Amino acid sequence: MFRILAASAALLTAALAGCGGVNDLYREQMFLGEHYYRNGKYGEAMGRYTQAVEFAYSGSEKYNATLQVANASTEYGLVLYEAAEHLLRNNSKAAGHKKLQEADKVHDNAHKAFTKCLQMRSDDRIANYYLGLFFYKRATSFAELPYPGTPAGIAQRCKERDEAVRQFEVVLSDEHGDITTMDHLVTCKSPQLHRYLALALFARSDWDRNDGETARRHVLVYLHFIEGSIAKVIAKVTESSDDKAKSEKQAELDQLRQELVNTRSLLTTQHQGLKELLAMWETGKEEPRLDPAKRDLWMNAARREIAALSNLRQAFDDAAKKDRERERQENRDKKTATHERTN
Repeated sequence: MFRILAASAALLTAALAGCGGVNDLYREQMFLGEHYYRNGKYGEAMGRYTQAVEFAYSGSEKYNATLQVANASTEYGLVLYEAAEHLLRNNSKAAGHKKLQEADKVHDNAHKAFTKCLQMRSDDRIANYYLGLFFYKRATSFAELPYPGTPAGIAQRCKERDEAVRQFEVVLSDEHGDITTMDHLVTCKSPQLHRYLALALFARSDWDRNDGETARRHVLVYLHFIEGSIAKVIAKVTESSDDKAKSEKQAELDQLRQELVNTRSLLTTQHQGLKELLAMWETGKEEPRLDPAKRDLWMNAARREIAALSNLRQAFDDAAKKDRERERQENRDKKTATHERTN
């Protein structure tokens, strides 16, 4: 059973393993693409990965390079949309529209590249994962672009939120049983994907489809992953006698702890947003107006969701408190050990 990995590291490793040092032109372009991507130069990365597609010998090489083209194009397009919006807001309409057309073309090419990957490997869920991220990043952007501020633009954003959810669900489609138990982590393909699916569901917030409840279940998967990972990394830090290894594990531990804080902050934002939404519904002044047939149903659902989010936030608080106490105990143990050695 595969596990979703970071695009750059996993795909590059697969690419190099496949070429066995023979396809030097392909390998060179993949390395350069990786270098540019890691440094945020997505346009240059896109060009290098496109060259790698041309130099690919095998189907595996072509697949890896094409997926990297899609990922780099996703990021480059987002940068271009941001630049286009900046120009348009500053009355540089001609330049802004030109940049917008460029962004549209780049994202159209990204979508085509993802489609090619799915055609090459219809049963490979990695392309579905990154295609879901493509739609998620577009649909949850704070910028107005790539969607115009019109009913058609709003509808398109909603459609792409749906597509992000659908692609993530495709990847997780063969996960069965109760995902909210710690036992689920044994067979879980990607805890990070559960987090993204939760974020996509929170963004969509379809009350008829119980998005909030489903999202919370996936957030709980991610909480269990962080708790388990923190415990494992702490054990490795404690067991390691190598200073470099300890430093690397400490950095990993700090990252996990930050993710715990960030996810809790996200839940706080969602909780506050729901409270404000419910307050607006209670005044009866919302725009657009709620369907009278659904008003009471949705308002009661919102009240339940607010309470449930409070409980989930508390679970994150409890996890953070447990981690802090464990850290304090470790520090006490270190001091005790140091004292015993010096006496």
